[in-house]
Amino acid sequence: MAWLSIGLVGVSLGMVGSGGSILTVPILVYLFGVPAVDATAYSLALVGVTSMAGALVHRHQGGLDPGVLAPMAVPSMAAAFLMRQQVVPHLPARIALGSWSTSRDSALMFALSVLIAAAAVTLLRRPRAETATRAVPPRPGRLAIIGVAIGSLAGLVGAGGGFLIVPALVGAANLPVRDAVGNSLALIAAQSLAGVVGTLAAGTAFDWAWLGALAAITLGGLAVGLRLGRTLAPARLRVTTAVFMLGVTALILGVELSG
Repeated sequence: MAWLSIGLVGVSLGMVGSGGSILTVPILVYLFGVPAVDATAYSLALVGVTSMAGALVHRHQGGLDPGVLAPMAVPSMAAAFLMRQQVVPHLPARIALGSWSTSRDSALMFALSVLIAAAAVTLLRRPRAETATRAVPPRPGRLAIIGVAIGSLAGLVGAGGGFLIVPALVGAANLPVRDAVGNSLALIAAQSLAGVVGTLAAGTAFDWAWLGALAAITLGGLAVGLRLGRTLAPARLRVTTAVFMLGVTALILGVELSG
């Protein structure tokens, strides 16, 4: 069951340009028994490799927009690197907010669930996203700020950030949701791999053989997802992505609150 679930990471990334990381962390934590902090590191590596493969497919099809990618990529990569190298290794074992406290791992999972839910609501509130045009060019400064925010959050919770990038590209860059998928994959690959470098620089070691086995399965799922993504109408693609995100949010909260 656990290994089959990993294949869904690739399906999700190929189909909607997001969801891979929000699936990977819960799968590694709840099905493989990996501690949440370690799971965030493996998630970045796994999603980064899979997203790179998907981005190369979209590049071959002419679906990448350098005018959008350039202002976002470098800031998001720098933010993800610094978050993994300087911040995550120094998080306290328990995190307290007033009288409430929880473990570091649970806090990371709660943070992930909040981000997923917020991104889902953003997509659901944009009914014209699938018919967006590039009549208004995106502002590079605005995209750079978004890149820093997404890179920081992605580095913290071990997510590639597609669940944040797709709504951001639809809203800030005025991209149709289908075009946002390809550009999302490119950005996910860049900042995820930067996060991996930051993780290694902080002294964290990977089980490369196990990671390679996981990557092989997700790449197979990616091929399936890319084919499915071309068959869905843009409106259905947007709603499917949002509903999927809300479902994962409910799963994480249910597990954490019941524990």
